Amino acid sequence: MSANISIFYRKNYDPYFTLLGHTCSDMNQGALPAILTYLYYHGTLTSLECIAWFVFASNMVSSVIQPLVGAVSDRRPRPWLMVAGILLAAAGTSAMGFCTNQTSMMICCVASGIGIAVFHPAGGKVAHSVADRGKLGKSLSIFYVGGNIGFAVGPVLVTAAMSFWGIRGTLIMLLPALLVAAALLYMDPKFTHAISREKRRMLHDASQGSGQKERVGAFMILTGAIFFRATIFFAFITFIPVFWVKIFHESVETGSTVLSITAVVGAISTLYGGRLTDRIGSTRTFRLVLTIVFPLLAAFCLVDSHLMGLLIIVPLSFFLYSSSAPMMAMGQNFLCKHTGLASGVTVGLAVSFGGISSPVLGWIGDQYGLHATFWTLTFCALCAMLISYVIPIAEKPGQTGSSAAEATPGSESTETGSRDLPGR
Repeated sequence: MSANISIFYRKNYDPYFTLLGHTCSDMNQGALPAILTYLYYHGTLTSLECIAWFVFASNMVSSVIQPLVGAVSDRRPRPWLMVAGILLAAAGTSAMGFCTNQTSMMICCVASGIGIAVFHPAGGKVAHSVADRGKLGKSLSIFYVGGNIGFAVGPVLVTAAMSFWGIRGTLIMLLPALLVAAALLYMDPKFTHAISREKRRMLHDASQGSGQKERVGAFMILTGAIFFRATIFFAFITFIPVFWVKIFHESVETGSTVLSITAVVGAISTLYGGRLTDRIGSTRTFRLVLTIVFPLLAAFCLVDSHLMGLLIIVPLSFFLYSSSAPMMAMGQNFLCKHTGLASGVTVGLAVSFGGISSPVLGWIGDQYGLHATFWTLTFCALCAMLISYVIPIAEKPGQTGSSAAEATPGSESTETGSRDLPGR
């Protein structure tokens, strides 16, 4: 191995490659509503109900597939599943612009959802395996923020392309997919090596009687909190612009601007949540941010001014997004031998569940008004907060921050010059 390649492998750029992959995957999920809106206003889709069913189908197939893919990725190293997921997601999204009927569009939409479902468990497992000592939270937050970026960039990119080339502008989604897929294929040997090294270490620890034991019960409790959190998150990004228009009587552009502000704040706070996880532990971080989210959401329901709403929505976004990295770290700690499955549930399935619950919250808004929808979200925040205090501490007693990460699978030292090289 040449000196340059050796330096590259010893320098831990790995989490940033997982960020690129997550961005590229979730660009397709973010682009879907923009594509469906374009099809609706150009007469290809005949009703809003059609749009709802397309989104529902994409999220439902993701919900079913992600835990299965996670279980498969745990059996042996398969980082290439990230590449397969990205290419399938982009192919399905791109092909929607060339469909001639709603049946073929639904097939493409479902194919894209399958691709997104394939990516998340494999990506989360890789992000866990390549983390530096004491910096698991940082690595997971870098991976997770890629999804935030993808949701923000996807609609902008595909809308711009369709404004120039019409509906066939959806083909633009293949370009970033091919570029990122090539980069991930280049990194595949290193990712495979990292996962194999982690598995060997776990087997060695188990033979010495010092290995971690999985806590399935704790993971199930965590899953309950995550589902409530996902409901809040998905409804939050769906109904905030509508709230600004219907309740505060502001323009559509203002509502979209507020959503963009929350996305930027969310990207920053996701990274902050990862660093806080490394300092005080994942469970304590999760409890802290959910304890703050509940009163902020209740306060937002009571405001009658868009300025007061903005003053509350910024910190609310900050703490809501901050829960991303700690919930993922907890899941991987509780299912330490099945980190792919844990990632599929905490990253993928949770978001999909939020998408499935959105129609119910939309129905509540239609029947009783948007305030009723947001009071329902406040109740969900209360439930998530209460459950978080029942979740056992994920780290071993007396261990937080860097010491906790050392007890976490995949957190071997990766300081410059100390990381194992592929093939060593």
